[in-house]
Amino acid sequence: MTLFICHLSMQNRSSMHFVVSNSTFKTSQRKAFWNTSGNTWGKMFDFWANELTEEETQALLEKCSNEIRRRQLEAPAIVFLEMHKPLSNVFAHIGMASAPFLVPLFGFDFVNDYSNLLQKRDNVERLICMLEKARSEKDTEPKGKEEVLCQKMI
Repeated sequence: MTLFICHLSMQNRSSMHFVVSNSTFKTSQRKAFWNTSGNTWGKMFDFWANELTEEETQALLEKCSNEIRRRQLEAPAIVFLEMHKPLSNVFAHIGMASAPFLVPLFGFDFVNDYSNLLQKRDNVERLICMLEKARSEKDTEPKGKEEVLCQKMI
């Protein structure tokens, strides 16, 4: 790995010095280098470091399901998830590869947790089941007077 360091001289702001080093860093050395810069850069190498626990997985699935239900997008979400269930692992890796662009927008924990969640096809199936269950509960709940009147008129 070639390391490029840009140093801006404080005395003369127009001069910029580039230092090029052709040294190969091991993973531990790279982590140590970025950890000296602050917490954010050190976390960038910790994607999928720990598996999600069952409680964390259930909490993430509930949160995702609640957001989909809040927007009343159960049917399109179920169709989308069923179509792309075989590609869930690919989407998880795409999320990890595009992390440098996603982390500033959504935060490291969000990108790490949801890409880790999508890594397993079983989690996608569980989300589909949760959405179908919520959809069936929504269909069986008693309807208001206005909806019943509208159905009688049709």
